[in-house]
Amino acid sequence: MVAFKGIRPAGITVLAPVACLAAFAAGLPFPVPAFLLPERVYVAPRAGFAPEALAGRSWARASLVLPGSLMPMPRNLPALAALAERFPARVDLDPVFAAAPGSVRPVRVVLDGQPSAADLARAAALHRESGIPVRFTVLPPRPSPLAAVSIRLEPGAASMQATVLLSGSAADADTVELALDGETVWNSAGADLPADRRVQVAVGAAGREGPARLELRTVTAGITSVASATLLPAREGGERVLMAGGEEGARSVIEALFPVRRVSPAELASADLYAYELVVLDGLPLSSLGADLAGRLADYVERGAGSILAVADSPGFGREGDAPALERILPVELSPRSVKNLPDLAMLIVIDVSGSMFGDKLSLAKVTGAETLGNLKPDDLVGMLLFSETAEWLYRFQPAGEVEPSALLSPLRAGGGTRLHPALLEGLDALESAPMPVKHLVVISDGVTEPADFDALIARARDAGVTVTAMAVGESFDRSLLTRLSSGTGGRLYRVLDAAEVPSLILEDRMSVSRTVFAEERVAIVGMDGSDAGSVGGMARFTAKPRSLVPFSSAAGDPLLVSGQLAGRSALVFATDLYGRHSSGFLEHPAGLAGFRATLAGLFHEEAPGATVTESADGIVVTVHSDGLLAPTLALADGRGVLVDEAAFASAVPGHWSATVSPAAEGGYTALVSDRGTVAARLPLYSNAGLSSWTDESAAALDAYRSPAFAMLPASPSWLLAFFLASLGTTLFLRTRR
Repeated sequence: MVAFKGIRPAGITVLAPVACLAAFAAGLPFPVPAFLLPERVYVAPRAGFAPEALAGRSWARASLVLPGSLMPMPRNLPALAALAERFPARVDLDPVFAAAPGSVRPVRVVLDGQPSAADLARAAALHRESGIPVRFTVLPPRPSPLAAVSIRLEPGAASMQATVLLSGSAADADTVELALDGETVWNSAGADLPADRRVQVAVGAAGREGPARLELRTVTAGITSVASATLLPAREGGERVLMAGGEEGARSVIEALFPVRRVSPAELASADLYAYELVVLDGLPLSSLGADLAGRLADYVERGAGSILAVADSPGFGREGDAPALERILPVELSPRSVKNLPDLAMLIVIDVSGSMFGDKLSLAKVTGAETLGNLKPDDLVGMLLFSETAEWLYRFQPAGEVEPSALLSPLRAGGGTRLHPALLEGLDALESAPMPVKHLVVISDGVTEPADFDALIARARDAGVTVTAMAVGESFDRSLLTRLSSGTGGRLYRVLDAAEVPSLILEDRMSVSRTVFAEERVAIVGMDGSDAGSVGGMARFTAKPRSLVPFSSAAGDPLLVSGQLAGRSALVFATDLYGRHSSGFLEHPAGLAGFRATLAGLFHEEAPGATVTESADGIVVTVHSDGLLAPTLALADGRGVLVDEAAFASAVPGHWSATVSPAAEGGYTALVSDRGTVAARLPLYSNAGLSSWTDESAAALDAYRSPAFAMLPASPSWLLAFFLASLGTTLFLRTRR
């Protein structure tokens, strides 16, 4: 045997157990030859997949990969063929890579056609991070004569040019025919194809409405092959405003000023918000939006994708808490600047005077009750109910201006047990019959009470439209119960530790429980400089948030049109209608209409850059031509306005930026080019199935990819087993050397 740098074979043998212990101590992964481990197999078909390619192959426990999920692979070809229509245009291997770390078994991905460069990079990263080797089995895809398509979107161009790349099979065809929207625009015998197999065709004048449908047909030895692709031309001067709601059959002032696409409130939930620069909620109640849509609308503005105009033309616009995500970005508080403008309400105050409220707690309860009455409008109806083991009315519903709370509350003493549920039940019975449209209940207690069915009581209050605010008195209180009472009915939970806090808390609560105040009375409207801007016959009363801009307001200071800036975009509120029902005096006034138009026109500030959209089986490459971009990113939104993919642009040539996205599903998308926090451009894209060409990047990545030979098990006792075996081998070796 040959010694290595002075170390004899016996020394090397002795070092093996030591190396195993050192690897175990260092937490190194344990290598296992991949061929010794059973594989997990995933069959990932694309649209156009030929199920017969799997004939004669059998993989144990194989799973199909469909967008976002894994499912067992059918055991027969007819069942697999029946699923073909569900196959995506491109495979999203995220489920495979997400599921892989749950085991150290090697992964084999079976694809029709090669994996993309991104898939290969993910596979290499998975082995580095989790030690799991990924192998790819490439099946021959169903041949397609259409390799790739490209369209140049150039603002102001007389026409738009599309380039069609034909596949190698088209060169062998007897005849090749290209049709646009059913009309033949080019044909040739296979031998007459251009050397680069590229064919250019004009898809129509700039500003064309609707998609262009390309169809490529080849005939080889009497066999016809057909492939098609859809192209979306650039939107030039088209609809940039999406409006939902409004008066059926009536035309709003916004529709008179700008091109608008109007949808029903139900259609808004599935509309592609990102295709527009302005979304108008025309009188839609905030509570009708739902949490998902409200969140997407807020995200749409916060991402810099566009602006929102909310039109409050009635008291039904909403109240605080109806759509928290959207309310967060609106430039107004949903309550008037002054209590006097609030609608009348009936309020029941329920005060805990049980033994658990002894001392400071009862003092706070007295102050809270007194301050509540002091902050109500004189015409509000108020009732006060005391409870311990039993409930006792201090007074039933009376106008707040006629009650003297201090004299009634001062003789109160704490004592007895606590039965909150019967007191609330009795109070609800009385409150439901109070002759006021708004009904509110305030519980002043520490929440320590006998157990009862509070869930049924909460449901009853919610169904009756009664909101419950809980004022938790003292350091120790039942947070769970008081939170259920308040949040379950749309009310609030307040901590009351100091009597000095009470006045502001009561005022905040009084203003928050009422729906939007819409006063139908004629008021003068003025501009920011106090100049005359006409009048309105009715408007909602809001409070502008700090740093909001108020171009128009009532002479008394209530904002009529108010906006706030977010990520270079705006959230606006218009506090009257868009049809002249209440707003005619403002919209017909030269200063009012001009200012309204100028405010909305300022929301449209995108200049469409030149762009080229190229699609192959590998994905969609968007190349933007602009010298004004700094560090752009690309986001892709589907037809429902859901973001499905994001990518960073790279610049190989100054002024030219390229990014690649790979949407799984076939269909239309909107690409958002964002730079420095706001959307600089939006482009229409269409993801097609059945393209056969791959980018040079993916081809080079596949050539360079080598399936790892070892699975790297996480640091484990395997090193100790190796140490034991190495020690045993060393012992036997040394004995044989004697």
